[in-house]
Parts: sequence; structure tokens; C-alpha cells
Amino acid sequence: MVVTCEQCGHDEPASSYENVVITTRSEAEAFPSALRQKRKTQTKRHDTGDLGTLVSEKCPSCGHMQAYSKERQLRSADEGSTIFYECAACKHGWRTNN
Repeated sequence: MVVTCEQCGHDEPASSYENVVITTRSEAEAFPSALRQKRKTQTKRHDTGDLGTLVSEKCPSCGHMQAYSKERQLRSADEGSTIFYECAACKHGWRTNN
């Protein structure tokens, strides 16, 4: 059995959700609208396999001099982008606004 991410289409084996406890505080009938039904869905992040570009950047956690970087436009179009870093050694993540 496979679970498919509705946003990106990534397929995840259903077995990775074993022993996951989902707690709700009310009956399903209490949330009849489609928008409120989304509150009950579980979000699970998964690795897409794209580490980004290997750059020379000092990790603030361990001091290693290489990190993977990804650039994303999170704010409005007339503002700079955000660069996400992940240390190649300790996997510590940080970001800077460009």
C-alpha cells in the first residue's frame, strides 16, 4: 500500500506511518466543511533527494566549511530571496535573507 502526497505527488510506503498516533478532540461531524476537514490530515515531510548546491559556507554550529544551499522566494517579489543552508557534516540548518 502506498500513500501519495497531495502537493508534490511523492509516493511513501504506508508502512512508514505504522505506530503513528493521530489524536482528535472532536467527532468528524463537528467539522463538516472541506477546509475544516484538512485540519485532521497529517502532514509528514519527506526528503525529495535534492540536497541543493554544495557551497563554501561556515556552519554556525560545528564550524565545517561546506554546506548545501537552496534559494527560495518566500517574501514578495520586490524583496530578496531566502537562502537555506544545511551543513554537509552535521546537517545543521540555517537561513539568510538575501
